[in-house]
Amino acid sequence: MLAGAGAELGAARERLCTRLLPRLEARLAELGGDPGAGPLKLVSNTDGPDLLATLGSSRRRDIDRGATGRGPHLDDVELRESGRDLRRFGSQGEQRRALLALILAEADLLTSERGEQPLLLLDDVTGEFDAERRTLLLDAVSRFEQAIVTTTDEADLGSRASALVRVAAGKVAA
Repeated sequence: MLAGAGAELGAARERLCTRLLPRLEARLAELGGDPGAGPLKLVSNTDGPDLLATLGSSRRRDIDRGATGRGPHLDDVELRESGRDLRRFGSQGEQRRALLALILAEADLLTSERGEQPLLLLDDVTGEFDAERRTLLLDAVSRFEQAIVTTTDEADLGSRASALVRVAAGKVAA
């Protein structure tokens, strides 16, 4: 049962990554990145396409540990820029830019499939960005009907906020 469900999950993830890829490439470029070839890759935790065989080969160890050590629950998504794995070789700013590009790409996919934009919630996203990258991000976010962006430094928003809520000393002020 686990192998069957896991194979379905893996296939669904592959389809999602395929649908997200062109949107991610566009959003990454829009945020000042260089997507290069294949900025999104699903990394499988199994050896090849036969999940049943993989699970069978680690069954004894899994029983001893009381947990399944191989399978789709341990798969990951790799974000790349200019051919580099950003988790291993990217700066914090590059990693954040790629993650935000992925979030925006997901929002684009939802918009195209549902016919309406999702509510975009971005918490403290400007920290590792220089002024140019902040402007690019805020330009991208401004095209959403509903977006909430938080920051610890109001100056990061410039004069771009359509509504501003300040929280200080446990009090909220509009």
